[in-house]
Amino acid sequence: GDMEATMGQGMPFTYFTRRGDADVTVSAMGTLSAEGNILFVSGSYNGADYAVYAPAGSTWRINGVTATTDLAGKDYFSAVMLPGGGDSKATARQWSKYAFVFPADTRADFSYDSQRGEVETTYSVTPDVKEGTSSDFLFGLLPHHWGNLKGSYSFESGTYQTVRGELR
Repeated sequence: GDMEATMGQGMPFTYFTRRGDADVTVSAMGTLSAEGNILFVSGSYNGADYAVYAPAGSTWRINGVTATTDLAGKDYFSAVMLPGGGDSKATARQWSKYAFVFPADTRADFSYDSQRGEVETTYSVTPDVKEGTSSDFLFGLLPHHWGNLKGSYSFESGTYQTVRGELR
């Protein structure tokens, strides 16, 4: 079927919108297992683990290296590469609260203080909550971001190694 994907730099999740009503089939290298609406992909390329989140009420039908769902009649789902070094399935369950908080808009606004020679950047995400009660959006920060944070914030467990340093 026809899909639209939304992804962005520093966003661990990829967000998908299905066009039409065809079932969604995921083919993956590794071992597939499901728990309710979450599809787990364990030991994929370079040992990576993934989770694919179908809407509440969905189930996955697994056949070897493919899994299929009808999305419980909805038109959205998301996927995430899970950070290494921990219990991937536990992280996938914990992160399910972010799976359906899609980005409707993202912004990076800045101001320059010429007296102090400093640039301050404010990153904001307007959430599009597809389901659930949380509007918290999960995004990653590179060292030059997380080393200079102001205001209130919290980090989830797990990090990603990138060519630009540790993504938190």
